[in-house]
Amino acid sequence: MKDLLFDFGTWLRNKAYPSPKIEFYTDIVGLDEFAPIASAAKHMPKWYKDLPKIHEPQSYRQEGVYQEKILPTGNPVEWRTTGETVKTCPGLQDIMTTGYIVPFWGSALVEVSEDGKSAASVTSSTNAAHYDGSTADFIKNSASEGAYKEWCQWVQGLGYTEKQIVEWNNLQARMKNSWEIGTHPIHQYSTMESQLPEDYASTIMKIVSPWKIKTPKNFCTMVMPPAYNWNDAYEVLPGIINTDYYRNFNVFIIPRQRGIKFMIQFRDPIAQWMIFPKHQLPYEVRQQTEQDIHDEKLAVNAIHTSWGSGKGYRMLGRLRRGGRCPYNP
Repeated sequence: MKDLLFDFGTWLRNKAYPSPKIEFYTDIVGLDEFAPIASAAKHMPKWYKDLPKIHEPQSYRQEGVYQEKILPTGNPVEWRTTGETVKTCPGLQDIMTTGYIVPFWGSALVEVSEDGKSAASVTSSTNAAHYDGSTADFIKNSASEGAYKEWCQWVQGLGYTEKQIVEWNNLQARMKNSWEIGTHPIHQYSTMESQLPEDYASTIMKIVSPWKIKTPKNFCTMVMPPAYNWNDAYEVLPGIINTDYYRNFNVFIIPRQRGIKFMIQFRDPIAQWMIFPKHQLPYEVRQQTEQDIHDEKLAVNAIHTSWGSGKGYRMLGRLRRGGRCPYNP
């Protein structure tokens, strides 16, 4: 009965005070089904999924990596000194599961000039491929003959079933000329060029998106690279948009090398969106206090235990909200 009343109370509060909602929308029919924006937690990098929490867990206790320690509170606890991987790191977990991932809505092959000052592209927005592999409907863009042929081969080798390729091709046809990849002239950021890493190209590319974002009043969207989704071809440049009144969204990238060709493939994570209030909190710069020292000891107790850092970190949040300390039952 108690649980039923709690559920009813939660429902009543949500009905009276609905939570702010974020809306992602597009005018391209089917895009929300084929390549939908989704929670970042659904796009965890493969390397992270494959990584064990403990490296060679069978040998740890035999090698003595668990040691008896006395916590600052005076309580003994088993302390794991080695063996954990970054999968237990709450900082990585939180950045990779916070916000929303934007999968790439088309396909593109980009060719960067040898001096890195210009780039050309072939995209599925300006070209349409037949599912049978013919290239009759392709229109050559400003990219080289080799890049154009490579893009054609990639479309033919998607690995989809015939039906999927037909559906994919129909989706791309509906998006024809609805998005594009352009470049910004160097004079727009001439003083930044000398600060770029030595191997980087100096051309910034703008990918116009078919997606729009609508956030509640006084919320904005930070665009950033998908966290820990590595690629050696290009870097996504961060930015912040006031999406409570401006809803257009674009992606800006800069190639990491000069004279290269690279693919941005359908459904590749192209950006990560973080939604947050845009008012800035007041801040203070000061010396630490006795309370700070006490709080740090509590954090050490919670995190550096046989629970594992991730679990202890989550428990620390519960303690901050008035929960009971597991070391002092």
